[in-house]
Amino acid sequence: MSDRELLELEITMHAFRMMRDGGYRRATKLWEDLQKDFPDVPKDRLKQVVAALCRKLMEEE
Repeated sequence: MSDRELLELEITMHAFRMMRDGGYRRATKLWEDLQKDFPDVPKDRLKQVVAALCRKLMEEE
């Protein structure tokens, strides 16, 4: 597994935990906190990873 894949997996897991346990009521606050937790990752890359997570969650329903 490449460093990029590991980072994406780490972001995905972190975002999922935040959504599940963080008590967030708005996506904007979660997004702000996710950017703070991964300041070196470009915003576009974060968006792609979070969008993939959301698509995966929607498939489960």
